[in-house]
Amino acid sequence: GGGGGGSMSSSSSAAGVLPGPSVVSLQLDLEQSEYSRERLQGEVTRLRQDFNQLESNYMKCVEERTRLVSQLQERSAEVEQLDQALRDRQEQLLRLQAENAHLVQNYASVKHSLSSDRQSAAAQAEQLLAAQQAVAAERAQWEARLQQ
Repeated sequence: GGGGGGSMSSSSSAAGVLPGPSVVSLQLDLEQSEYSRERLQGEVTRLRQDFNQLESNYMKCVEERTRLVSQLQERSAEVEQLDQALRDRQEQLLRLQAENAHLVQNYASVKHSLSSDRQSAAAQAEQLLAAQQAVAAERAQWEARLQQ
C-alpha cells in the first residue's frame, strides 16, 4: 500500500520490503486455494456421478433380483405341479397294473373253465353219439324183426 503512517517511517526500509512478498504470497495462497477448491469441486462432481451410477446399477440389480425371485417362485410352482402330476400317474399306473393282474387271473380262470366245458361237451357228444348208435342198432333190429 501507500506507506504505513508517520510512526512507521523510522523502519521504512523493513516496512517497505514486507508488504510486497506477503501480498504475493497471499495471492498465491488464494490462487492455490481456488485451484484446490475447483479440483475438489470436480472430485465432488465425479463422486456424485459415480454415486448416481452406482445407485442406478443397484436399482437395476434390485429389479433383476425381484424378477428372478418371481421366476423362481413360478418355476417352483411348475415343479410342484409336475411332481403332483407324476404322483397321480404313478397311482394310476399301480391301479392299472392291479386291474391288469386281475384281468389276467380272470382270463386264466375263464380259459380253464372253457377248457373243462369243452372236455365235458366232447364227452357228452361221445355219449350222445353212442346213444344214437345204440338207438339206430335197436331200430335196425326191430325193423328186421318186423320184416320177418
